[in-house]
Amino acid sequence: MLKLISDNFDGIIIVPMTLVNPVYYGEIIGRLIFDGIEVKHYILYAGRDVIKRRINKRTLPFAGRDAFAVDAIDRCINFFDNQIKDVKIYTDNMSVDDVVDKIADLSNLQLSPNKKTGFGKFIFRTKIMLKHIR
Repeated sequence: MLKLISDNFDGIIIVPMTLVNPVYYGEIIGRLIFDGIEVKHYILYAGRDVIKRRINKRTLPFAGRDAFAVDAIDRCINFFDNQIKDVKIYTDNMSVDDVVDKIADLSNLQLSPNKKTGFGKFIFRTKIMLKHIR
């Protein structure tokens, strides 16, 4: 699908995903590179406690914890520490805007100014967060 999009779209394609299976990583990232597609792969990296706090933040209080995500933390960290050596962005103390700016900088992208006010950003991010609550 990414190859098809790349062949038919003249622009930057951003694909957020977590790849922690070496086979899937090779099938997706390796294949894109093999097909001549420029890939800039960034790992949004955080410590275990930060990840757990973020997972709990997106989970409804009455629904219990997201057991799959919490149980996968150590496996993911281990994979990012030992299997792939792509660029890690340590996000523990970064805001969403900081992460966006860092990716843009690393990718040599010029971002359009964000015209949302502080309250507008809050509303936008709240809507996104609500869509991801499980």
